[in-house]
Amino acid sequence: KLPNLKPFYMRNLLDKKVKETTSNIIKIRILNFSQATWNAIHTICHACQNDIEVDLLIINANKNMSDEMCETLKQEGYQQVLLSKYRVEFDKPDVLVISHPYDSFSQIKNCREHCKLIVAASMQLVRYSNNWNAFIQTQMLGFGRFYPDYYLFDSLLYNDMKNAGFCMDNIIEMGNAKFDGIYQKIQIKEYPQSWSKLKGKKVILWTTDHGVHDGKITSDVTLDLYGRFIFQYASEHSEVGFIFRPHKTLISELLAAGLWSNEDLDELRMYCVKSKNIVFDESLTYDTAFSLADAVITDAYCGITCSALPLLKPMCLLYRDNLDMPYHKEIDECSYSARSKQDLERFLNFAIDDDEKREIRKQIVKKCIKHFDGKNGERIKDLLKKKFWDENR
Repeated sequence: KLPNLKPFYMRNLLDKKVKETTSNIIKIRILNFSQATWNAIHTICHACQNDIEVDLLIINANKNMSDEMCETLKQEGYQQVLLSKYRVEFDKPDVLVISHPYDSFSQIKNCREHCKLIVAASMQLVRYSNNWNAFIQTQMLGFGRFYPDYYLFDSLLYNDMKNAGFCMDNIIEMGNAKFDGIYQKIQIKEYPQSWSKLKGKKVILWTTDHGVHDGKITSDVTLDLYGRFIFQYASEHSEVGFIFRPHKTLISELLAAGLWSNEDLDELRMYCVKSKNIVFDESLTYDTAFSLADAVITDAYCGITCSALPLLKPMCLLYRDNLDMPYHKEIDECSYSARSKQDLERFLNFAIDDDEKREIRKQIVKKCIKHFDGKNGERIKDLLKKKFWDENR
């Protein structure tokens, strides 16, 4: 089980509170591990930035983070620093927020000694495994080494953990901040200028997971099985628009494995540009794609399977093998699935206009997602402040 180390803190051993003698300003530091998961902390950062009682600093873990990401943070007025240049012993933050359970690389030595409160606001929405030991091991590698005071999970994972007997007092059911950007975008539904060819069409978002490494193709990714078919279908059905959004990590994996070259990637981009109905989405988040899509196609074990749920749009889950089983029966129950090109073709031909699972999807959303109103980042910020002051007044 995830450890609760709070009884070891001196203030608890001696039954006395740490006095705040300077001001009411709380120093909150948020670790930004990947631009691919910036959407999971963006509105937390935004809420902190707009709170006069919060001094916010974003710690960028990856020195290879794109110029676009760093420029975005700069334009939005965030103070940021590279992890390699951050010194926790001098900063002595009040609150440290971590979010990526698969980040086993970022090191902040002695952070437990110098941080008063550490919170893991998990970006993870699905389990990525049917093996509970693997799930807990991932949490321990990514989060446990920081010895967090609290872990925040959205309803699907929280309830799974509770039913499996893994929940303790320091695990809190809390809406995931990545839903905020999705909610905000669907309120406006704006077409980027280069996507104007999608206007007036039924639009399908086709997005992938990643999982090509060590010379193996995992069950997480299906681009090799269905990619040619989908591109061919798109070329034969110009009345349907497609947003193709391969996972950034998948692109990196294919390049690293020598399966793609940079020239191949440029060829793919140009193919989409020249097509009548396909756009290649390389924007920072999938929020715009979600707002324009009438249906979603994604790999069965991808986090998109939960991210897309509150859209209430038909979704097809792509499996590599007939024997592959869903990780979450709730998601499988309200989605369509394909284990062959014929299954996928049936979805493409009827699901947008004849979505027989919409009503059950509405019920599943209520069970799996705590809040879908654009305010999760604000709630998490308020929780950070409350927990800090509860323990430090």
